[in-house]
Amino acid sequence: MADQKYYDKIAEEIRGRKIIAGLWARALAESGGQEDRARAIYISLRLGQLKAESKHISQKGNYSSQAKSLSRLSQIHSLNDSRIGRKLYEVV
Repeated sequence: MADQKYYDKIAEEIRGRKIIAGLWARALAESGGQEDRARAIYISLRLGQLKAESKHISQKGNYSSQAKSLSRLSQIHSLNDSRIGRKLYEVV
């Protein structure tokens, strides 16, 4: 039932007459001009779009947190290098 939120959004868009014109044209073309079939195809296409957008946003967030982790590791590595360098200098 994870898709339910997407179907709710699509239904809301249809009720509010906020249909994406290009997507509707594609659905109509794929249906051979049959409007009932076009509606079903439109919903399916729109569902795919919403899922792709959600996945993209999720991946973008993951990349951001990974970048922060790598940045932090780089800082720690840099700090350790400077400590090692000081110790080597003290020994020599």
